[in-house]
Amino acid sequence: MRACTRSRRHGASRPPILSIVLGFAIGLAFVAPAATAGDGQWLPLAPLTLARQETGAARIDDEVYVVGGLLAGLPLSATASVEVYDIASGEWRFGVNLPVPLDHMAVAATGGRLFVIGGYSADFQPRSTVWIFNPKDPIWSPGEPVPSPRGAAWAVAHNGRIYLFGGIGPGGAVTRTTFIYDPVADNWSQGRDIPTAREHLNAVAAGNFIYVIGGRAGASTGANERYDPATNMWATMAPMPTARSAVVAEALGGFIYAAGGEVPMLFAVNEVYDIGQNTWSTATPMAVPRHGVAAVSLGDRIFAPGGGTIQGLQPTNHVDAFRPSVVSVSDEAPASPGSMLGLPAPNPCTEGTSFSLTLAEPQSVRVVITDALGRAVRLLIDESRGAGNYLSTWDLRDVGGRPVPAGVYWVRLDGGSGPMTRKVVVTKP
Repeated sequence: MRACTRSRRHGASRPPILSIVLGFAIGLAFVAPAATAGDGQWLPLAPLTLARQETGAARIDDEVYVVGGLLAGLPLSATASVEVYDIASGEWRFGVNLPVPLDHMAVAATGGRLFVIGGYSADFQPRSTVWIFNPKDPIWSPGEPVPSPRGAAWAVAHNGRIYLFGGIGPGGAVTRTTFIYDPVADNWSQGRDIPTAREHLNAVAAGNFIYVIGGRAGASTGANERYDPATNMWATMAPMPTARSAVVAEALGGFIYAAGGEVPMLFAVNEVYDIGQNTWSTATPMAVPRHGVAAVSLGDRIFAPGGGTIQGLQPTNHVDAFRPSVVSVSDEAPASPGSMLGLPAPNPCTEGTSFSLTLAEPQSVRVVITDALGRAVRLLIDESRGAGNYLSTWDLRDVGGRPVPAGVYWVRLDGGSGPMTRKVVVTKP
């Protein structure tokens, strides 16, 4: 191995919701405190074409779909537009419009299809519709309606099914329901109720469980309740330290990150739930505090498109991603029992760096070098390999053979049950 020597190179019913929108839309914006030291960083990305909040979003393969939402201005206006983010290029394009404008809907993806469930249409009246989109046959088709209309609920995919939690039902009632959708049979069933009734909540699938975090029924809650789909049982976990609703939440590795949110104020805080330890800590606050953001995990970072920049209505087209300093559970632990990515060495480096790759069983392996913004720089490995130990080297060149500039890069292994990343610092001589 060479030493490095030189450089190459939202309330409980309609009146509270409307009072928030109208009361704050005239300019009572919250000024976020200066970011304090913490784990990870928020990286700005290409903005949305349309400023929007209270959207839905989900990932299918290497694209993120951002669906509907509320647009800027009064009177309130929802959009049917869909914007699609290409993860590799970092660019946006418009997709096929929804059949109807929607906001505050629940969105999930499974089996290569996108599911848009319930929501409002700038009127705070919940719908029961289900719209299904398959990118390979780009039209929207209707699915079996939700058993009861829902707005400001949250959907999450887990083991091929979609779970819809809480939300606002008919008459503005905040609900505790758990509805379960089978995309293959196109039918709904009902699971055990959430212990805490809430809307503007968030749900995150992690391992065998689903964690339902935050939300509000008038006042915000820090409730963190774990649902086991296998047993249809709930468990009460350590609550989120800062009670808030409409948070930006997703899972990376063994952690759940809950950032931003609103009620009783706009929040910048970024709190981290350690799934194994059932404890909370803090990470770097949001650079642009927001609420009403449907975040998506990109494996090594959390993608946060749009959102509201004051309580109520003030949509933004700002897009960023939060990348923790450590993405996997630890630098010693594998991303899955079947794969292990070693620490690059030397690191920092100026000519090249090498890292080990251990596979416990035969599998498809993909190793990509990305820059600090998550853009692909070089594909190092994309093939099936047998069980064993391997050593790989990156010569600090991009896909075109050009030396990369000094900066922070990431080696990402896609294999086993999930990705693992390692940080590489390229320095000048």
